[in-house]
Amino acid sequence: MNSHPELVWQSDRLHVSDFIVGHLINTFLKRYGLTPTTEDEDANVSMSGEEKLIRELNREVDRYKNQNIGLQSKLRDAGIE
Repeated sequence: MNSHPELVWQSDRLHVSDFIVGHLINTFLKRYGLTPTTEDEDANVSMSGEEKLIRELNREVDRYKNQNIGLQSKLRDAGIE
């Protein structure tokens, strides 16, 4: 199965998105029994695959927004912006 490139890759096309990195790490940890199941994961059982994807993508967008806000603040403090 191939994933949509816009969802998987960062804009530089060299690095995968944080969502995919997290997904791969969590899959590995669960497969080898290195993380316990959380209540949040139990609640996700009733969600469809599309709903889970949208939820994770929203989290990633929030991370990027927070990063952008932080960088803008640093630029403003440096007198560049």
